[in-house]
Amino acid sequence: MPGGGSEKSSEKGTEKILSFFEGHPEAGAGEIAALLGITQRAVEKQIASLKAVGRLKRIGPDKGGRWEVVK
Repeated sequence: MPGGGSEKSSEKGTEKILSFFEGHPEAGAGEIAALLGITQRAVEKQIASLKAVGRLKRIGPDKGGRWEVVK
């Protein structure tokens, strides 16, 4: 089935992003993209998705702020 594999890898990616933010709340999308070997835009999309479902919250401004993982 087309798209089935990408959904699972996307789920793994979001879990990796959440895990990384728990240890590095000040990290940016570029850092995570380099770590995961995906594009910065892909990370930004996953971050937006995590924010939309309430799993990730931004504390403070874009520059100098941090991420909070919501459990």
